Amino acid sequence: TSSWRCSIDGLWSEDGPNTMQCQSDWTIQRQDALEETIKDQDASGIPELLRAMTSDTRRPMVAGDLPKLLNVLDVVQDVVSREPWARSSQKLVNQLIVNVVHNALRAKEMWRNWPLKKRQTFATRLLACVERAMTSGSVTVHSSENYVQPLVMTEMSENIKTSTQPSNYFLFPSMALWAGENNVDSVDIPKEALELAGL
Repeated sequence: TSSWRCSIDGLWSEDGPNTMQCQSDWTIQRQDALEETIKDQDASGIPELLRAMTSDTRRPMVAGDLPKLLNVLDVVQDVVSREPWARSSQKLVNQLIVNVVHNALRAKEMWRNWPLKKRQTFATRLLACVERAMTSGSVTVHSSENYVQPLVMTEMSENIKTSTQPSNYFLFPSMALWAGENNVDSVDIPKEALELAGL
């Protein structure tokens, strides 16, 4: 149920309706599909689910979709890292997670109603999803792999040499800036993405 405030003059608030208590039908469908995939131990079901979520997150979303989306991503990453039957799709899953996070960071309407603290928490969790995808991938990937999206670019390799960073990006995790020759996976996060999230 959404709510929309109006002034004492009877005018609707310019912020629009508050949709934190709403959720899109697809969030329930994806949650059910994930449970079915885990039950059947169907490795192909996880990439299929994430492809559908990539499409879902390109459409307009409501604020209540954000925590549901994050919960699905967390479960997916737990399953892929823990279950032998799911590991065969890990590389593709990592790439699809980056796609979903990219779309979520761009969805202004999904972030608007949340208070600043909640937006920061959700943005941190999204970045942690990307970081975890890179970290899990670096165990099995022996050559450099690039996953490039307009808002999220990751590079996974055994040795990452940090060069001058573009001024409209910042490096995450920041320790990669001074890690030198050590094995450090990093993500260039555009400042625009964090501005959209209210950070």
